[in-house]
Amino acid sequence: MKQIFTFFSICLALASSGQSLSLHHVDSLVVVNPNSMPYGLGHIQLINSDTIAHDYYLKVARLGSTGLVDSNSFCFDLCYGAGTTTSMGTVNIASLAISYDFSGYAYVLNSNVGLDTIWYTFFNALDPNDSLQVPLAFSFDATASQNESVKTTVSIYPNPARDVLFVNYPA
Repeated sequence: MKQIFTFFSICLALASSGQSLSLHHVDSLVVVNPNSMPYGLGHIQLINSDTIAHDYYLKVARLGSTGLVDSNSFCFDLCYGAGTTTSMGTVNIASLAISYDFSGYAYVLNSNVGLDTIWYTFFNALDPNDSLQVPLAFSFDATASQNESVKTTVSIYPNPARDVLFVNYPA
């Protein structure tokens, strides 16, 4: 009888500690040039693997460990400025759905280079033990390039036989 009671106790403990949230995608490394970019932007995508919808809060669990990140801001249910550590509202994620609601920003301290990480914790509004902690890594590199705008080519040439000027501009 004691063995059966122990077995059911273990099963109940495992069933009650299930995690409903899992990671779908995280930007593996956000590269920032501190000389030309004021901040780095990273994204995290989550999946609610439970059979019912849940509301989730977000908390900044830890802000960097090397001191390169000056501050951060994030967007989840709303966009929050530097200094905010927990979202005031929740994001509802339907059963088996992917949430694309998170974006995290890291502001560079001076023009230092190196790696730093911000840890975010997403937790169920009804059960704070149902949580997922996700690191978002930032590389501050003075030699990193930024996205350059694509220039369109325009060609202009005359046709002297007809006194006409041709202008080719892609649509």
